[in-house]
Amino acid sequence: MVCPHFPERLIRSVLRGDVTDWNGSPSAEAIAEFLEAARYHGVLPLLNAEFRRHTDIVAWPAEILLACGKAALAQAMFELAHRAEIVRVLETLMSAGIKPLLLKGTALAYSHYPSAALRPRADTDLLIPPDTRKETDLTLRQLGYAKGAGVEGKFISYQATWSRSDNLGATHHLDIHWRINNSQILAKTLSYDELAARGAPLSALGRNACALAPVHALLFACIQRAGHANAPYHVDGIAHL
Repeated sequence: MVCPHFPERLIRSVLRGDVTDWNGSPSAEAIAEFLEAARYHGVLPLLNAEFRRHTDIVAWPAEILLACGKAALAQAMFELAHRAEIVRVLETLMSAGIKPLLLKGTALAYSHYPSAALRPRADTDLLIPPDTRKETDLTLRQLGYAKGAGVEGKFISYQATWSRSDNLGATHHLDIHWRINNSQILAKTLSYDELAARGAPLSALGRNACALAPVHALLFACIQRAGHANAPYHVDGIAHL
């Protein structure tokens, strides 16, 4: 029987640099549980980077080392295409008079990590001024994006997902927000104007990239967690609160 908290404890230890030896069971069950937890938390590339820093990783199961290496390579290849796409989107939106703010994973990937490929994410989140929704929709359609299915309404949802596949086979997902949260209680706690006034340039994504100021990014993350206490988020199709 695998300890229910074993994978997370070991993952935390590796990422802190506290342990470099596999101290779990050599069973297929334990290895699979570790990989499942690492995929759920999106840290396979980070684990691979940590493993590459050490020379004594031979004690780790080959299945884990191989999975981390493959995930890191796949994310690095995707990041090359996705960065170019995000720069293209930001430049086109700015040309249309729309200045989006980068939120969440992509903003963190290009500001807090030595390589953006170490921060996997399902999409890139952009916050736009509420009164530019129609212009944003038109611009994204001109860029080849298609709007995903979803229910929208003043009291239902303040975001929409747009997707595009490029000629390299990579699919890019944009989550466009015009309020910071779908909860009626949380939606207006921070306005676009307030956040944009203290926005932080994100030069790694070009001259038109702007993210939240650090204090706003932290507050936004806390608000997101509060929202997910009642509205689930999904990982591989599974809902989590």
